[in-house]
Amino acid sequence: MTFFGSASITIIVGWKKPEDLEMSSANLILFISAFIAFTTSIEGLFDLKDKAKSYDVLLFELRRLRDQMSYDYSKDVQVYEQKKDEYFSKYEGILNAQKMIIENSYESEE
Repeated sequence: MTFFGSASITIIVGWKKPEDLEMSSANLILFISAFIAFTTSIEGLFDLKDKAKSYDVLLFELRRLRDQMSYDYSKDVQVYEQKKDEYFSKYEGILNAQKMIIENSYESEE
């Protein structure tokens, strides 16, 4: 929607017929403006920076859980076996938190 709005306004306001099939500088500026509007709308559509941050948080939490599990296993196998349900609960909590982040990001876009 952003792309079509900005690109159509840009083109409608300044379009001039090229003389003798040569590109005039005004039309070149319009194409550059439309390209910038397109790239901005694509970045806004996919919201790449926010999704990358959210993904980094998920990976951090999963690595921390993995490190805790590895430490408990290397310390004592019996302790590791006793804490299996706790590890799974933490894993589910991490995934549910990530799911809520994703759902909230889609709700804010609407």
